[in-house]
Amino acid sequence: MPTAFPLYSRPYRRAARSALAALAATVCLFAGRPGEAAPALALDAPSAATVTVAATHVPTKRFTIAISAAGRVIGGSYAPFVVDTTGAETSGATEVSTRLSLSGHLDSNQKFGVLQLEAQVGLDIARGTVSGKETLAGDAMPGTTFDSYLPTDAWLGLRYSDKMLVRVGQMTSSWGLGLIANDGKGYMDARQQDWFVRSETGDRVMRALVLARPFAGTTSALRGWIITGAIDRVVADDVLLQPDGQGANLWNDGRQEEAVQGIVATRFFVSKQSSFGLYYVYRDQEHKDGNWLKVHAVDAAADLHGKIGKNKLRIRGEAVLITGKTSLSATPDFPEHDVRQAAIAAQGRLTMGRVRLEFDTAWLSGDNNFDDGTLTQFKADPNYQLGLVLFPRVLGAWSGRSRLTASNPDVVGVPNEDLERLATQGAVTSTMAFFPKIGVQLPFGLDIYGGALFAFAPTPVADPFHTKTSGGGVARNALNKPQGPSLGIELDFGVRYTLALPMQSALVIAAEYGLLLPGDALAGLDANVHGGRLSLTFAPDFRDAK
Repeated sequence: MPTAFPLYSRPYRRAARSALAALAATVCLFAGRPGEAAPALALDAPSAATVTVAATHVPTKRFTIAISAAGRVIGGSYAPFVVDTTGAETSGATEVSTRLSLSGHLDSNQKFGVLQLEAQVGLDIARGTVSGKETLAGDAMPGTTFDSYLPTDAWLGLRYSDKMLVRVGQMTSSWGLGLIANDGKGYMDARQQDWFVRSETGDRVMRALVLARPFAGTTSALRGWIITGAIDRVVADDVLLQPDGQGANLWNDGRQEEAVQGIVATRFFVSKQSSFGLYYVYRDQEHKDGNWLKVHAVDAAADLHGKIGKNKLRIRGEAVLITGKTSLSATPDFPEHDVRQAAIAAQGRLTMGRVRLEFDTAWLSGDNNFDDGTLTQFKADPNYQLGLVLFPRVLGAWSGRSRLTASNPDVVGVPNEDLERLATQGAVTSTMAFFPKIGVQLPFGLDIYGGALFAFAPTPVADPFHTKTSGGGVARNALNKPQGPSLGIELDFGVRYTLALPMQSALVIAAEYGLLLPGDALAGLDANVHGGRLSLTFAPDFRDAK
């Protein structure tokens, strides 16, 4: 029975090697002068935490304090749809959700010469659905979570010139496109320009981190090279750990899981904007019931900037492979499972004056055999999103209901363990997807955009109960129907108005709508599913990343 790890699927080594080779070759097309220095600004640390290295600090010998705030209110409504063979439907209630993010940063600047002290605290308040919650029973059903507060940052740091940085404490974690580590801070900065994305509080860790730039300040061709190492105790990372009511995982206060991980990462800037990187993570996760997870993850990421004539081009990509063993989701025949999961994702963005073209594509391994001793379903971090309806709503609700049927003692006898991990929490999983989009920037801060998400299931998204009973081991979906390869086509549309405010902040009003035309993988879902949301967001900076 697959667990809910954002881990990996069957290797497909040839495809993975080809994709990585293509990324490496593409670097040459986007590189600036050979060995051009890395920019002195925000850099991704391993598996996460955005690290600021000599970030354009104003030359001063005084302490500075920076305080920032971001907040949003979202009203959303989605048509009810059937979730299982009992005829149960989602409530279709109008949801209202909120999120308020506060942070403060202290920096000693040049008061102590080349040594610079820093500290940061951060907090998310009232995050989640405040009214109109989904009333249908299930695990991690869409529109059901609410946290009154979530501490995000509380760390101390020491920098030595531009060459080294040390940080200790709680911080957020993010890498690449965010397939396995995602800080959920997209709505707080220029990344909010991503269309049809609703970010939530993301991965948080208690971390001891060391980051070095051994050739910074030199003329070496390697002066854009960054090396990072970290040791984490995981506080929360969405689908890997099952959180308590406040989204935190406290081993001695009711949490069922404890996870630690070691990370080594490297990143190389080939120009002031273009970079590629690689990190390795070893994770050791233990549970109070004696179950465990021990996995290795290798993640390659690239962020490349270039031009086609006068038009700006940006290409980002990420490829992940996870292997290891676990005793989670044990069965009588397989008390332990091999973990083999993989994913590849990329995004291209071409800006031509007021017109912007985007193309997202992703492949994430699936698993439709629950009793073969191998777990291959890759579940991306929920903050990596494609569309409004298919993954976050329909598949999120179907998977959230699967434990209730899979544990029916009248049919299955003693149910498999860890059935709550079947819930995807709305994550992108088990798919090959293509998502072309186009947007036009009109005068007075108005943007209109839209796209069509084409999603397929190379490995059927199988419901465990119906697959084992009616299907006799052949994949059946949540409505007990045999499956085809198409998950469907989702048509998404949006309009956004941005009002610039003083102090590099902005107020954004956005309306987004999605219409899902179900494919044969969703057989039994006879009606189209649609829904939309209206959001009001305040954040420090909504300008496009340069």
